[in-house]
Amino acid sequence: MHINKARFLWLIVGFASISIFLFATGIACFIGFNFNTIASIIFVSFLLGALVLMILAVIYYCIFIYKMWSAIGDGITRPKPGTAVGFLFIPYFNLGWIFVALAKFPFEYNRYIERHQLSVPSMKKGVHIALPVVDLSWIVVGMVTGLTVAFQVMVQLFRQLGRGTYYYDHGYHNWQYNLDYQFDWQQLINTMIVFGAIYVLMMVTRFVLTYLFISRGCDAINALPELAKPPQPVIPPGTPQ
Repeated sequence: MHINKARFLWLIVGFASISIFLFATGIACFIGFNFNTIASIIFVSFLLGALVLMILAVIYYCIFIYKMWSAIGDGITRPKPGTAVGFLFIPYFNLGWIFVALAKFPFEYNRYIERHQLSVPSMKKGVHIALPVVDLSWIVVGMVTGLTVAFQVMVQLFRQLGRGTYYYDHGYHNWQYNLDYQFDWQQLINTMIVFGAIYVLMMVTRFVLTYLFISRGCDAINALPELAKPPQPVIPPGTPQ
């Protein structure tokens, strides 16, 4: 099996990069035009374009993983290509399965070349292990960000309630509530900036690892000789053929 490395690098890394660029540009236009109607139309257009490109990148990423496992599928290698890709779409279960679909591949690849006694270099494991670790870290950082922002909002609300005062308005003949505390938006903005910087750093790391993952995967698969065949079943003597 031969995999076109340049094609998959462009279809996966390229499409994902353009998608993120369109999304960021759309947000910048939306803010720059003071959230008016034209800005909304531009933002929605850029958002739809980014969504289409990201979906295409995910589809080709799954195709690459399928081809990757198909290249060493000899009836002994586990998981099978369809299982490796299909289980990635099971919610929550896929958080652990990414280590099987991605990190396990170099181990199975090295067993494959030993099993068939192929004179090709063994595959390094670092990138394939680091990629799912970064994916999980991305999810953890997102959860921490959400919890931190929610906690800060609750603290601000309690401060508002605690620092407000009731007084009797003789003009309206009822009690009024005077709010003496202003919501501190700067604290939330600082939090978002810090976590945003972490997300950008992790996103760049994810793109670099994805590039290496595809590049090294293609090189390893293309190094396999075409004559490698799966083991033939043992036929007992005297069995008609």
